[in-house]
Amino acid sequence: RNSIFSKTSIDSLEQKVYFLIFTILIFSFEGYLLFYDYQHAFVWQRYLTFVVVVGVFYIVKFVLAKILSFVFFDKSVLKQLIDSYISIGMLTSILYYLSILVLLYTKLLHSPMASTVGLIILSIGIMLFTIRLIQFFLHKVVVSLYLMLYLCTLEILPVIVLLQVFQLLA
Repeated sequence: RNSIFSKTSIDSLEQKVYFLIFTILIFSFEGYLLFYDYQHAFVWQRYLTFVVVVGVFYIVKFVLAKILSFVFFDKSVLKQLIDSYISIGMLTSILYYLSILVLLYTKLLHSPMASTVGLIILSIGIMLFTIRLIQFFLHKVVVSLYLMLYLCTLEILPVIVLLQVFQLLA
């Protein structure tokens, strides 16, 4: 018989959803700051547009991951991959949130340093996830082909599309 205390809070669906919402809000803010015109005030409608775009990006990425998982992974590996993605995204968004707080209270938020720090933190997150992907693909015989196909279809191409949408919104 299972105990009600056997499931930790980090494994619960609610925590993952909260982490994902926080990550979407933070990455939307990064996109907003990258294409923000410092001559104007903060516009909530424009920021919410960035939130919707990043939310749709995550939904499309999740659907593509589910489809591609039938080709590359079994069900247990896909669950580990999604958990890794959420964990790395949460780590990246917490680091970015902390850097925003530091830049905000040092009055450097409106400088180019804010977007540079954000891009560095985002690059670190992408590198961590790429390393994690390589670890998942190491058990395959044709590793390099699978890895390139997976990275191009699920990691690189959607990010390029997201940046193009951000430029259209700016």
